[in-house]
Amino acid sequence: PSTLPPKYQLTALARIGARMPLTGPLNAVVSPRMAEVWLGRLLALDWSPAPEEAAFAVAQMARRTGDRALDIEDDLRERIVTRLTGLGDTGGE
Repeated sequence: PSTLPPKYQLTALARIGARMPLTGPLNAVVSPRMAEVWLGRLLALDWSPAPEEAAFAVAQMARRTGDRALDIEDDLRERIVTRLTGLGDTGGE
């Protein structure tokens, strides 16, 4: 699909993709590679219908976990930072 999923799905994806369990063992979280696939798909979508919800989901999934084995690749994180930074551009300055 080329449009964003509904807000409830973005919220669930953000929580699961963040790789930080509320409870339970760390071996039960989504792998960083799977989170990277999800992030790549989200980055390819048109965020204009709900930019805040998309940005929240992507930021949650891209954040550092404190465990290098669970973190996404730095080059993807940089792409995400660039995309998120661009959301604040108004073009009028």
